[in-house]
Amino acid sequence: SAAAGEKTRLVVPAAKAYGERDPDQMQRIHRARLPIEGALKVGDQFQTGPDRSAPVVTVAAIEGDEVVLDANHPLAGMDLTFEVEIVTVREATKEEIAHGHAHGPGGHEH
Repeated sequence: SAAAGEKTRLVVPAAKAYGERDPDQMQRIHRARLPIEGALKVGDQFQTGPDRSAPVVTVAAIEGDEVVLDANHPLAGMDLTFEVEIVTVREATKEEIAHGHAHGPGGHEH
């Protein structure tokens, strides 16, 4: 069982995180069709729509009048590593056991 102060490293492989990179998500588009003012450079990121959940694309290459956009998630293809430190250890409450998950301070969070 875990003890307070214990540190652990959690590695989430790419396939279980944001997925492997998908070459089909690369798209070549004419610069004039992009609704972006000013200079573009490789590595620039922008959302493809006004909605906050709209996909983010990254400028992968600029070739003359054409821009290559990468719609893969920026973390796709990467194994994610989390450094975790256990701060407190306590017994689960009956209610948490019944619900199957821990509750944060203050009880219920929906």
